[in-house]
Amino acid sequence: MVHGVEDRLWVKEFYDSATEWWGYSWYEGKNLRPRLETVKRFAGKAPKNLLELGAGTGETAAFLAMAGYTVTAVDISEKNYALLSRVAAQCPGMTVIEGDFYTAP
Repeated sequence: MVHGVEDRLWVKEFYDSATEWWGYSWYEGKNLRPRLETVKRFAGKAPKNLLELGAGTGETAAFLAMAGYTVTAVDISEKNYALLSRVAAQCPGMTVIEGDFYTAP
């Protein structure tokens, strides 16, 4: 099946269904620490504003927010947005947007 760049409905459908068969994933700090070090190297130490596109279930966004960054997490999946929203409710400094990151404000 071939999809055009402008046809992104399949992406939303894919990630909504993927949440069901991947399940809720959450990673602890051990494998997130290299991401934090990369952010520090390229963006500088917190406090900084970060944008995570395609945030999935939010473990990276939450980890970075807990490290003192202000993080806006965008995901196209309604189901991931629900998971992200629950994480963000417990994580000051994290904002969640449901939407296509090509068109999100």
